[in-house]
Amino acid sequence: MPVLLQVLAIVQRSSAATDDTYSHRMGLTALAAVVPAWLAAGKGLQELWACVVGALPGLPAHRRLSLLAALLQVRVLLAALEFMM
Repeated sequence: MPVLLQVLAIVQRSSAATDDTYSHRMGLTALAAVVPAWLAAGKGLQELWACVVGALPGLPAHRRLSLLAALLQVRVLLAALEFMM
């Protein structure tokens, strides 16, 4: 899992440096892929939120809200799937 977070950090730094729509979407997609693996590894949501919030200062201000919204959206979808099972 730490390797996945390092990859995600690199993708986010790259998208912050280029600040284009494609790179931003790639960062959000990477985050969406990491969340289920993170939870499956038995890690808590608080730890994940702490990692994401800790990375926010390195992102452009106009990209921060969408990153947090994507994290919330993934978590809500996972909760809905758990509920349906």
